[in-house]
Amino acid sequence: MSQDELRHVSILEKHGVPLNTVKFISSRLSKKSGKKLKEKINVYFLPFDDQLNQLLGKEMELFVNKLVDSRNHLAHLCDDCKHQMRPQEFIGFNKKLVKVLYLIIFSKMGLPQDKIVKNLRTNPNIAFEF
Repeated sequence: MSQDELRHVSILEKHGVPLNTVKFISSRLSKKSGKKLKEKINVYFLPFDDQLNQLLGKEMELFVNKLVDSRNHLAHLCDDCKHQMRPQEFIGFNKKLVKVLYLIIFSKMGLPQDKIVKNLRTNPNIAFEF
């Protein structure tokens, strides 16, 4: 929270506003000033950018949008999410998501990223073979 927001919260506390109300307002202000889920995912994916582009190609931005909007729809019943998936899309999307997770996990284990991507691209069922 910014200094102004902290000052406003402390004023609420000094004036005897109920603690649960102060906590609610503090929580809302923290979320407002925090990073959005899409931004967090993009930052997390940054070290794997080249490899993810090889795996997902031009679909990289759409993949992140679908991930975020589908999560928002399922968690908050967001009806205005532009990239919300239909139920029949989840199976294919989940296969891609598992490959992305394999890339990240195997990379963190120290395996060469180019070999990981090659194996993930040449074997369409790799998500089910480990």
